[in-house]
Amino acid sequence: MWNIQSYFFHCNSKKDPNSHVKIVFGKLEYDGWVTVAKNKRTTPAYRLWFSNDLLGRIKDVYLMSYMRNLEARLRNEKPKKIEDEIPFWEFFDIEYDSENKTFYFTVYYTQKPSFPELFKRMVGSPILHKIDDELNNKDTFRIHKQDWKPRSEFEAEIGAYNVIYTLIDTENKLIYVCEAKDMVKKFKQGHPSISHWNYYRYNVLPSEIEKH
Repeated sequence: MWNIQSYFFHCNSKKDPNSHVKIVFGKLEYDGWVTVAKNKRTTPAYRLWFSNDLLGRIKDVYLMSYMRNLEARLRNEKPKKIEDEIPFWEFFDIEYDSENKTFYFTVYYTQKPSFPELFKRMVGSPILHKIDDELNNKDTFRIHKQDWKPRSEFEAEIGAYNVIYTLIDTENKLIYVCEAKDMVKKFKQGHPSISHWNYYRYNVLPSEIEKH
């Protein structure tokens, strides 16, 4: 219905520059690709790929579906079974502008988390990233990066151990970089050289390099 075959019939790989598309989600633009898998016995199958930063954003927006999916994978169960046990549905609408090779993802319905602040903090926590990596068989030697957050949130951090962190004082234009085995504990001890810092971010390092 979108004439996908007219534009992408010869795109066998994401490396093909003609496979590249734009995806707009929540007013932000992301990279995407459309590829085709051809089989002599069946109709060609087209697949829409998208970047990891968009994947992360979708996990944030569809938090309950993401958490349910992790639960199913931890149990090693099929999605249908976990959906029967924990029933709800979430949707987004997909439109395609063929002239500009742009897909539009629009949030249609989301399930409100039972504990929204806790779930919001969990989905961005290093612990959940590690579980996701383990389920996806990704390399364990990975650095988990966090976004900038206001100072008022640091005491609620989950899994901020063995980190390199950055503090910033936006008023006095100061920046401070340090390491910590326990970031929350370190923050409570204070930072005299940048006592008026107002934002922080941190990267959780692999446990293998903790002793170094």
